[in-house]
Amino acid sequence: MDKTKILIIMNLFISAIAMGLYAFTMYQDNQIGYSFTFVILGCFFIVFAIYGMIRNHKLAQTKETH
Repeated sequence: MDKTKILIIMNLFISAIAMGLYAFTMYQDNQIGYSFTFVILGCFFIVFAIYGMIRNHKLAQTKETH
């Protein structure tokens, strides 16, 4: 995998962790709406990162066979 792709996927995971921590902070401050929003955003970031890893792996396999 290209270094750029790895950095982007790592960035997505780090952003997801930051969103989770921010959601926890908002939950402690009794701001449930913001907390829910950041939990959803964090989940999207994790899903996108996993999808990116799977897609890049499949693309690398097809390049090896051709």
